Amino acid sequence: MKSRLAIIRRLARGGAAARAWTAFAAAGFDTRTDDATLLTLKGRLLKDLAMQAGEGERSAGLRAAAEAYSAAAQLSDDSYPRINAATLVYLRGDKAAAQTLAQDLLDLIAQGRHGGETPYWLEATRAEALLLLDKTAEAQAALRHAVKTAPHAREDRAATLRQFRRIIAMSGGDDGWLDEFAVRPVMHFRGPMALPGSAAEAITAAVTAIAPAMAYGALAAGTDIVAAEAALAMGAELHIILPGPVDLFRQCSVEPLGPDW
Repeated sequence: MKSRLAIIRRLARGGAAARAWTAFAAAGFDTRTDDATLLTLKGRLLKDLAMQAGEGERSAGLRAAAEAYSAAAQLSDDSYPRINAATLVYLRGDKAAAQTLAQDLLDLIAQGRHGGETPYWLEATRAEALLLLDKTAEAQAALRHAVKTAPHAREDRAATLRQFRRIIAMSGGDDGWLDEFAVRPVMHFRGPMALPGSAAEAITAAVTAIAPAMAYGALAAGTDIVAAEAALAMGAELHIILPGPVDLFRQCSVEPLGPDW
């Protein structure tokens, strides 16, 4: 079961919600009511499908997702299905019910009655519950703390920000305060080995404008090396991917432009 769930989660993370749900149902997981993990994943998949659906189908999809999360919450102390149930109720337009669920969750967290969430997710969950309660300043402080506990958890943070923007859009508020937590982009670099004129300065300026968190590419003489050095200068994580053995790559793609490279 673990291998199937891993594949389904990868499909969901990749945005293939329909394929993920097809695989989930084909495994018979969609009818299980005795497993919190399966119910939580069911809620996530139904939520993804609902968010991709038209206005007429979205409410029913969000209701089904909320029901799956609520069923998971009955079988587990985890805060993840509880906060998702609260948010989906909010997105369906029942603010009072959502706020009741959010406050109940905050009370459970304060009592230490929550599952084994990571420090990031526990604080992000607190932030989301506070946001549902219209306590924006407290939500911002909690999210700031969450990011400090896991500054490199970019995928988790991106998911959090996506959820927060949905909540704020529903409330009609201003989501500008989320810009503080924006995930910097990932950059791929590739270009010609020969650099005419002021090309190096232009490449550096382009990388500076992108401000990547991570950069991927090879290290051929010319564009590649200039872009890689500019990314490093900005504090980006540099990931080098070569098309072949190091010695052969150096011989074909670096040495022809001279020893300075």
